[in-house]
Amino acid sequence: MKDFATAAGINYNDLEKTITEYNKYADQGSGDAPQKDAFGKSVFPVAFNPDEAVYAGIITPAIHYTMGGLKIDKQARVHNEFVGQPFKGLLAAGEVTGKCSYCQPSFTLSYSVFS
Repeated sequence: MKDFATAAGINYNDLEKTITEYNKYADQGSGDAPQKDAFGKSVFPVAFNPDEAVYAGIITPAIHYTMGGLKIDKQARVHNEFVGQPFKGLLAAGEVTGKCSYCQPSFTLSYSVFS
């Protein structure tokens, strides 16, 4: 854990305190009325073992798709908004046509981390 703190530029004492507090909540389990931490979090699925290896990754926000997708009709033809009719021979389906009907931007980071 000390090696991880050093590599990540984190104060080891602060990291140790944070993990100890997290583990306190994790050890209580979810139960009928789980206690919440200072941030209102009440789900702590597993306790951290400070003697085991720690793996971390850097996550940064990024624009990764167009909100709403391409405009298509019932025949999957992509419409040209400037001339008001479909592009000849251009069809679209799936993610490019409106993925956001189930996936909002605030969910995409957690989806990629926990998938």
